[in-house]
Amino acid sequence: VLQWHTDQNQLGHVFTYGDLLPDNEFFSFLAQTPRLKPYRWMHSVKTGNYDAATDLLIRNASESPNSNTQDLQFQLSLAKLTCKLAEGEGSQPMLVDDDHDEDKQEPPPLSRRRKLIDSRLDLIHAQQILLALEDDKIDDKPLFSTERLLDMALKRIDTHKSPIEMAMVALAVAKTHLEEYPESTMPARVWCAVLQHDWDTSWKNWMAETIKPSRDTILNQTLFGALWKEVQEQSVDHHAIQFDGDLETAVLQMLGQSNNVDLKRMVQSVITVDITRSLPITTMEE
Repeated sequence: VLQWHTDQNQLGHVFTYGDLLPDNEFFSFLAQTPRLKPYRWMHSVKTGNYDAATDLLIRNASESPNSNTQDLQFQLSLAKLTCKLAEGEGSQPMLVDDDHDEDKQEPPPLSRRRKLIDSRLDLIHAQQILLALEDDKIDDKPLFSTERLLDMALKRIDTHKSPIEMAMVALAVAKTHLEEYPESTMPARVWCAVLQHDWDTSWKNWMAETIKPSRDTILNQTLFGALWKEVQEQSVDHHAIQFDGDLETAVLQMLGQSNNVDLKRMVQSVITVDITRSLPITTMEE
């Protein structure tokens, strides 16, 4: 009966009659029927197994690399919702199809899946922004690689009316790559491009002057300063892509300025926080 309704493309009837079967039997039927396999998550949601639904939606997205970004965004947005529900309900046993090896794999913790979902959605959003600038069709293309997206964003830093917006897009792409590859050089490449943006108009002149600019001048008159302030205002998970002492060496090396003491001092004046500014003023009486 279920197969007949499947062949007739009457998927609503398939799920209606499938409810009459034990959960594991109906899930097995869905998993072994190519036409229905992408809809396994619906059965998991219906039975309240949001953990399984999250995993299945992520699989749908990852197993369809050529899907357009609109379809991917839909799948991942649903996965984000079911992930939140799963975190509230707690994990439940996964229903698996013993005839499919990929279904035997233990899914990663919900926290890791949530981060994966957010990263993919960030990449989709970045691609939509970049393609909109080219007056291109936004949603009918597959998701580009992080390398391609980064190159697109970096090229726009010097030409877009809002360089800070393009720099933030580039950092968003770099952040997703860093989460997957801890040794990624993408964050350093972004900060390198940001310094180069004002190289001839600011940094080069300041290095030639005896009196160097103040921290406020750098923060307010360079893209480097504007981006540093913007990242500081973001959530804690953005701190991994913030320009700090760890990134400084890699960035200056990319610029060919590893031994430039003046440049080092200027960027360090921005990233070094004066702790005394945040301490309360006390008097001798206190």
